[in-house]
Amino acid sequence: DSKYGIKGGFDVENNRADELEMKLADALRENEALEEAMAEMRQEHHDRFDELTGRLAQYQLQQPPQPQSPSPQ
Repeated sequence: DSKYGIKGGFDVENNRADELEMKLADALRENEALEEAMAEMRQEHHDRFDELTGRLAQYQLQQPPQPQSPSPQ
């Protein structure tokens, strides 16, 4: 016979299945938290990019047009 007997074997398998199920649930929660953090970082990146693009446009509007070739003095 097996070390645990038939009933004991099922108990061991059930405990193992419960343990794996808990680990999977933890991993899924962790993955969800990571995805949320990445989405926040992506949004911050887009916001910063938009801000810098706007500042660059303002700067370019304030600058007098530069001659493309040096003009003889």
